[in-house]
Amino acid sequence: MEVTEFPLISVVTPVYNGAKYIAECIESVAKQSYPTIEHVIVDNASTDATRDIVTRYATDDPRIRLVEFSDNVPVIENWNRSIGFIDDAARFVWVLPADDALVGES
Repeated sequence: MEVTEFPLISVVTPVYNGAKYIAECIESVAKQSYPTIEHVIVDNASTDATRDIVTRYATDDPRIRLVEFSDNVPVIENWNRSIGFIDDAARFVWVLPADDALVGES
């Protein structure tokens, strides 16, 4: 089976001030063996180092994308707006909170 035969999976991480956990979250997605995956991290106007941490990872891995907001909205609203940033080609979506991590490889 060629890589083009795998449907795109979008992992979406809404986050606010998640500097303590975001690196572990990102690394857990990045180590998955599934060949067509994107990780969209939607920052809800964090005031800690969240954006800097995500930017470092996104610079080295094109599957990681940071979406930044300067306005802070309630958590459910941020989750809802986060879904709007997945790739149109995605067949599956997984909302992964910033303080969670995937275990093992897919």
